[in-house]
Amino acid sequence: MSVERELGEMSSRLRTLEREMAEHKATLKEIHEMALQAKGGWKTLMMVAGFAGIVGALGAKIFMLLGFMPR
Repeated sequence: MSVERELGEMSSRLRTLEREMAEHKATLKEIHEMALQAKGGWKTLMMVAGFAGIVGALGAKIFMLLGFMPR
């Protein structure tokens, strides 16, 4: 096999690898963005759940004080 042919094959393989790496990089960036969105969603969900717990506890306490619920 000649040196020129080997260089041509290696050059072709290198271009293929560079293209595949660019595709993987784009995919990884999309996954990272989705993870950041999910992270913010979980924080919001936990804040809403905490607020709902506080409202429920205060409501139960008020009902007990007013005599609507058994003590």
